[in-house]
Amino acid sequence: MRNIPQILSTALTITIILLCIACNKHSNTIQFITHQDSLIVENDTTLFKIIIDVDLPKYIDDSIGEKINLLLSNEIFSINTSLQATTLTKQYIDTVFQNYIDDNYRIRKILLSNTPFIQEITGTATYLNNNLLCYDFSDFIYFGGSDGQRQFKSFIIDLTSGNRLYEDDIFIGDSLEAVSRLITTHYKPEFYNDAVNDITIRSNNNFAIVAEGIIYRYDAYEISYIYYPSSTRIDILIPRNKILPLIKPNSIVYNYFNSVETK
Repeated sequence: MRNIPQILSTALTITIILLCIACNKHSNTIQFITHQDSLIVENDTTLFKIIIDVDLPKYIDDSIGEKINLLLSNEIFSINTSLQATTLTKQYIDTVFQNYIDDNYRIRKILLSNTPFIQEITGTATYLNNNLLCYDFSDFIYFGGSDGQRQFKSFIIDLTSGNRLYEDDIFIGDSLEAVSRLITTHYKPEFYNDAVNDITIRSNNNFAIVAEGIIYRYDAYEISYIYYPSSTRIDILIPRNKILPLIKPNSIVYNYFNSVETK
């Protein structure tokens, strides 16, 4: 009978250790690592360069990690399969390079010259807290001419479910018109004649979350009357105190804004 407390204490310790292991394992599945890959080929018939520098899930051995990995594979590489980082980027590079070789061969027969192809892909994961992650993605492509093309995309991932959060997941009911009005109000044109008094800049599901509020991202051609250099990104910050009344109460984003301090 005197050993029962000791036995119970030992059992409790083992239970706590197992719970900690389980918690750590769950945490590991949504950790991110920076993965880099590249292929550069330059010779008489080929001018190909692709550089990848992206944050991808470190582990994909549970449902949440795999869902996030699948989401990023689709958004960044248009690959609808959850693969380990090395396999994912290699498959993408091999496909793009083979397409380039096939296309360049046909173009050289017509124009008697090589067509360059340069692509740079970057993706950065930023933890907002234990439940939310902001992912910023940029894809630059150059295949001749004076300028290249760059795509910017930012989105929010719910780390408790692995789902991407869209505007309908964040904002109250029919509040997107109000969101669009706030975007228009807080757009600060670089040039005076670039005013947008007569138009409304529509929300576009391309946004990042920071402690100060929500940043909507646009390519300049989407909202500007004047010429900008090719693929210029315009960021429009809606302050937290303005956007918070439009966010679903007690939601994961609402709770984030109510818990975080601004700089």
